[in-house]
Amino acid sequence: MEVADADRDVLRFLWAGDPTSDSPKVIVKRFNRVVFGVASSSFLLSGTVQHNIAKYANEDQQFVQHN
Repeated sequence: MEVADADRDVLRFLWAGDPTSDSPKVIVKRFNRVVFGVASSSFLLSGTVQHNIAKYANEDQQFVQHN
């Protein structure tokens, strides 16, 4: 699932260009996909499941039925 452009700044991280260098260039990068393995993972998983259920509700009723 792709992260909206407006939200990518909160998903920044630092990357060392050449970690073997005496003074490696630090590069700021941003995730553009949903990140799992962080504190908000269960929330993101729930949102992803709900999104897909809503997306396919009219196409495949059996897919979205849950007991």
